[in-house]
Amino acid sequence: MSQLLVLLCLSLTLSAAVSDVAYDVAGSGSLLVAGNISMRFTAGAPSEWASNQFTASPRVMYYIIPNLALGAGVDYNWFSHTTSFGEFGLGPRLGYYLGKQNAKGHPFVETGLSFRSRTTNEGDWTGAGIDVNVGLISMIGSSWGTEVRIGYLWETLAQSGRAKAGGVFTLGAGLAAWAKKPADLKNP
Repeated sequence: MSQLLVLLCLSLTLSAAVSDVAYDVAGSGSLLVAGNISMRFTAGAPSEWASNQFTASPRVMYYIIPNLALGAGVDYNWFSHTTSFGEFGLGPRLGYYLGKQNAKGHPFVETGLSFRSRTTNEGDWTGAGIDVNVGLISMIGSSWGTEVRIGYLWETLAQSGRAKAGGVFTLGAGLAAWAKKPADLKNP
């Protein structure tokens, strides 16, 4: 849990250091569609979960006020240990994105809760997870760019009266695009 606190403090310090004084990355009603492919590394997980994991994670975020967005995310993890297995996660997300709209970089802090389902050679496991991520969206075009992020996922899973808990660090890269809100489409 102390690793999660360090990650949160680092993200807030990084965000304050690299962002401009005026924050207006996206106005309320804007939509962010993003996704990344990441590599996860186990940390504090039971030894039978110790593995490297590849993850695909698309998400959609809706800005309720400038810079603050609510949304939903999905992730699919593929593991390779003594046998290969997969895990699916689905749940709500909350993100805070910094930087002026015309800035080349937008640091962010994002968190999410997820329902987890894992299929292994031992059968199916279900449970919940919480993740915290920090990252940077580097703009390539006027409304899209590349995304890099680091994060931590803590999850608990259960199966037939047995329970396991553990965490993984995440390092990912992907694409992000902002869709303009309807009022912006009428008045470019």
